[in-house]
Amino acid sequence: MITEEEKQQAKMAGLEPEVVFNTLSDRVVCAVMTEDTHETIMEISGYDLQFKFNRDKLKNIADVESLLDGIKDLFRQIVMKNLLESNS
Repeated sequence: MITEEEKQQAKMAGLEPEVVFNTLSDRVVCAVMTEDTHETIMEISGYDLQFKFNRDKLKNIADVESLLDGIKDLFRQIVMKNLLESNS
């Protein structure tokens, strides 16, 4: 994975190429909806979204459950940070 510092260094050094996307057909949208009303409660969208899994580390259901717990914790942090920032 690339760090934020590496991203900034590449950008400052002019090493980051420009990419052009189609605004509709290239946009990926992943949404979480309520079960009863199917209203969107969270959406991730963007261009060139990549979901990469280290398949060597996902060998059984316990490994997958551990990954899902980590994703849950990651999103908990993101949601709480967003809520705290919007309330201040």
